Amino acid sequence: MKNSKIKEEYMKEESFWHFTNKKNLESIRENGLIPKDGKRDGVLKSEIDPVPRVFFSHGLEAVLWQANNLAYLIDDFCTEQIKVKEDGYNRKDLKKEIDKFIGDNDGKEEHTKGFIDIELFLRENIRKRGISSEISKKDLEKAAYNLTKSLWENSIYIKANLEDGIDYSYEKDFNYIRGGKTKPMDKANMHTFEGRSIDSEKLEVMSDDEGKPLNSWEVLKQMAEYYKKENPDKEHLPVRVTSRGYTDENGKTVILEDTPEKDYISIFMEMEKNIEEQEKISKMTKSFAKDKEVCFRTKETEKIFDDLEKDIERDLEKGKEIEENDSDRY
Repeated sequence: MKNSKIKEEYMKEESFWHFTNKKNLESIRENGLIPKDGKRDGVLKSEIDPVPRVFFSHGLEAVLWQANNLAYLIDDFCTEQIKVKEDGYNRKDLKKEIDKFIGDNDGKEEHTKGFIDIELFLRENIRKRGISSEISKKDLEKAAYNLTKSLWENSIYIKANLEDGIDYSYEKDFNYIRGGKTKPMDKANMHTFEGRSIDSEKLEVMSDDEGKPLNSWEVLKQMAEYYKKENPDKEHLPVRVTSRGYTDENGKTVILEDTPEKDYISIFMEMEKNIEEQEKISKMTKSFAKDKEVCFRTKETEKIFDDLEKDIERDLEKGKEIEENDSDRY
């Protein structure tokens, strides 16, 4: 398996992208991509993954859509599916429980948690106990943000050079859905043939200039920036769309309205940018305070420092306004 920089040609072409936990990297280097099903500890936890396959997103739009969709699922679970209960988590205990989950390394060198692990944690820990009435929707949105960023920062993207008819087939294969039913494969959620492994020679892990693997969040930001540059008229990145409609007397679905969900990637990028700006201001303030103490205070220099203090105060107030606006957007 090669370590490759993410190239423009990779984003232009219909490349195949596999999203996986960082802890799987060395095994993939040695053994390639081995098909897996949705079992955990011998029990099938995901009925849409009853047989072993390797999943991919096919093309740039599919990668961005799938990433935004994962963020939507986590956000929806946190904000809509966790109910208020009398003995549910209070604000302090909920934060403590989530921080423990995010920081727990299970005895390994570094913490790694995948989507199924996050889903099981939310379902079997948080939803089971519930939350107290003091917890606001903003608290739950913050929890969703932390869990999603944790998922992306502890995962990697691997590009695979798949061959139609040998590794996969849109015509012959399908996806499982709930209730044991099937549907045609789509580009955001396509896969290899059942039981089909992908040799490491066909794989490339996205890496930086020094050959260190990039985490998924770093890759997604590059992909998002490229997509926006190439599609300046698009209002947002590819996102999940919720349709409202009805079934007519002939059994045909009539769509009345399509509503796009949030563009989580763009929102998180803006939040990260503003956090970095706040950190710069904080460092500047500390450095300024130190310089002020040691500087010879003539009347002239005192006026300079007073003017600088006023400028910094204005920047801090402006930063608070931006942060509050970001919170409202999310």
